[in-house]
Amino acid sequence: MSGFEVLFTSNPFIINKFMTDQLLISRIKAGDERAARQLVDQNQKMVLRTVSWIISDVGCAEDVSQEVFIHFFKNIDSYRGEASVRTILYRIAINLSLNKKRGVRKWFQGAVELLSIKPEIHMVDSLNEAIERKDKSTVLKWALDKLPENQRLAFVLTKSEGLSQKEAALIMKTSPKAIESLIQRAKVSLRSYLADYYTN
Repeated sequence: MSGFEVLFTSNPFIINKFMTDQLLISRIKAGDERAARQLVDQNQKMVLRTVSWIISDVGCAEDVSQEVFIHFFKNIDSYRGEASVRTILYRIAINLSLNKKRGVRKWFQGAVELLSIKPEIHMVDSLNEAIERKDKSTVLKWALDKLPENQRLAFVLTKSEGLSQKEAALIMKTSPKAIESLIQRAKVSLRSYLADYYTN
């Protein structure tokens, strides 16, 4: 085992949990694998959680989460400190997840047309089962998936990840006011989608 493969193994080294982004990045650039491992340890749960909100398949979400860090380390020489490591990782996680999901959706739509499948039947049955089980997570993901991408991301980052509107704006490269508007529109749509669920 060599290079950054060690990042995804167990038994992490702990260096200094208060190490700044700049110092951590400088040590990684210098080839310090313990610093690279620390960066992964500090952010892997956040990355997987973010990816999982966009990609429901557990195995695929885990694969994309690793791709996030691989992408980050491959491009680490371009890091100049304009944004925090966490902000950059959020951006990479969102971009890779959306690209993966679009690819899967495009393939699925092609298969649906080729085989004349009616996917809405299975979707409705699964949703009804989730509602009967009071499976809030499944129902919420279903409702979130119906939102436009920018509304879904703004809602997930602020309500699920607990980020401020300013942080979400940095990640999505927009303004806090725009984030606030997206959240309000998302809430209106979600109330409509979840009306039946909450009245049962």
